[in-house]
Amino acid sequence: MDALLDRAPLRGVDFYLAISKNAYMEPRSMARALGRRGGRARARKLSPERRREIASQGCLSKALSRHASRRIRENFEYLERLNALKKAARSHGS
Repeated sequence: MDALLDRAPLRGVDFYLAISKNAYMEPRSMARALGRRGGRARARKLSPERRREIASQGCLSKALSRHASRRIRENFEYLERLNALKKAARSHGS
């Protein structure tokens, strides 16, 4: 067991996880498990109204991000079409 803890950069962290997680875990897995545990504890402390507010903010930001990425993609497509037209105009003008 000590050899397993020596390999882990965060010694002793796995003792705070569930007993079912008693095997060696990668640091990324440990962080994920602890983060999930902390997120659930935080959610229990928040009022339903606050949780709803946080969820709607997340939904809005996701929608705005999708909208922005779509606009960026459309701008690049427009630029490609514009360059193709310019190239075609140069070849017809020569």
